Amino acid sequence: MGGLFSSTNILTEEEVNAIQWTGVDFVGGNSITATGRIDITPEINQRIEETNGERIRDQSVDLIKKTPKKHVKSAKWQLEIEHAYLHSKNRTGPTVYFKNSHMLIMEKYTLDGIDLLENCENMLNRLAANLQMETMKTHTELLIKRLAKFYSQYSREYFCIGDFRLQNIVYKLSRNTVIDARQIDFDYCVDTTHGIFTGCMSSPLTEKEYVLLLKLNISYIPKIIKKLGERYVNFMFGKDLCMNRASLITAVRKIWTCIDGNSEIRSNMEEQTGLSWSGGLLVRVIKEIEERFPVQNRYETTEERFPVQIRY
Repeated sequence: MGGLFSSTNILTEEEVNAIQWTGVDFVGGNSITATGRIDITPEINQRIEETNGERIRDQSVDLIKKTPKKHVKSAKWQLEIEHAYLHSKNRTGPTVYFKNSHMLIMEKYTLDGIDLLENCENMLNRLAANLQMETMKTHTELLIKRLAKFYSQYSREYFCIGDFRLQNIVYKLSRNTVIDARQIDFDYCVDTTHGIFTGCMSSPLTEKEYVLLLKLNISYIPKIIKKLGERYVNFMFGKDLCMNRASLITAVRKIWTCIDGNSEIRSNMEEQTGLSWSGGLLVRVIKEIEERFPVQNRYETTEERFPVQIRY
């Protein structure tokens, strides 16, 4: 089917067929999924390094296999594989081990962001919970920076902000410590091509503006706040957005037309941020941002600006 499927796979078809796939799931989404596991031989590790430029220390890796449901159009499925492969090579998505016209196999991470936060809430050892949440934030920020660099360098690639949410950020844990974070699902994207007569933006987003938009998308999630309380706002980048509010508003102005023209992305953004993206009024969203992220007086303490603190 062309260059994408003819490019190098980490696993051979024989190795894929030898995996015992279990936990087949037909519910939800556009794919049927199953899970498996493979031992990492020196030969496989060498292929990983040749494909993604990294070597792994794990002796075995959990995998997830996705196959498209019958109603999914081939063009949509090919686009999903293309995005997954690009982000695998950029280390912003899980490593893709095998892909063809009807199958996508990639590394399965431990937990998504919502499950991880709930896991932290339920841990009896509060010191361990504290470490897990802090390492979660650290690796979330590293992921955001890698994504922002990728999008700013490859502006022709779609900006998948509509799918950047905690359900689609997966984390790898080792001894209750987060050691990596990647994004999965790249369906809801905006074309950030810029130009007076082409694309939806008159000027490109800077790398910093990409960072701020991605942070905004997971900084104030009503459903999470309902579960975990207002302390989540203080935990996930609230202070950063206050300190960089002017740049955030500039980024929102630039991308407004792109988002306003896509009802599904508008709906996702509204659910993620609690802002009125679906209202059709840029001035209203900016006012809401100004109210939520007031400019912090340089003499204020963090405790005064954010009175509700994370407690362990």
